[in-house]
Amino acid sequence: MTEREHWERGAAVKSVSPPKSELRELPIELLQPASINPRPHQVTKIIASIQRFGFRSPLVVNETEGHYIVEAGHGRLLAAQRLGLKSLPCIIVHDDEQTAAAYNVADNRIQEFTEWDQDDLQKLLTTFNEDLRSVIGFPVQPLPDFRDAVTPADITAHAEKLDNQMRRLTDNSESQMIDLVCPECGKEFRIMRGELDKSGLTA
Repeated sequence: MTEREHWERGAAVKSVSPPKSELRELPIELLQPASINPRPHQVTKIIASIQRFGFRSPLVVNETEGHYIVEAGHGRLLAAQRLGLKSLPCIIVHDDEQTAAAYNVADNRIQEFTEWDQDDLQKLLTTFNEDLRSVIGFPVQPLPDFRDAVTPADITAHAEKLDNQMRRLTDNSESQMIDLVCPECGKEFRIMRGELDKSGLTA
């Protein structure tokens, strides 16, 4: 059983009623990052996404003892702070410490079990302009210009190098050949020195 199948099977078997939550707009200064957040974020990419699409994904925030600790959305929080946003939409939950930490990991980990359908992805990407592709993380990759990478002098030097290698191989082959004469019939023939050694004969 693969790790993904194990995850899906466990999720199906251990299905429970989701805990109660509510959606609230909270002042950004009240939001605190978790003391441990094991996954870093590409904040500049998130900023570009917010600037293009707006803030569309609420943070998940654990309300505990009057504090609002972020469980999911640390990258979005950093991006919002840099953009100077005053408040953010938040899904408020009431988790114990272990559940809060586990969801922090799960929120990032679950995404790793999904894969792109490359055919459908490519169909969509071809409909986006260059700027939009850059924002979503699939920039257009320019084809390398081999005219600048390889010069005529490079081609000549490479050809000379190959010619020298072939000449050395030919010289080595000639030096390994031995001329022999059959003592019975007097016929002359050539044989590789290695083949002569294998036969046990002497020149």
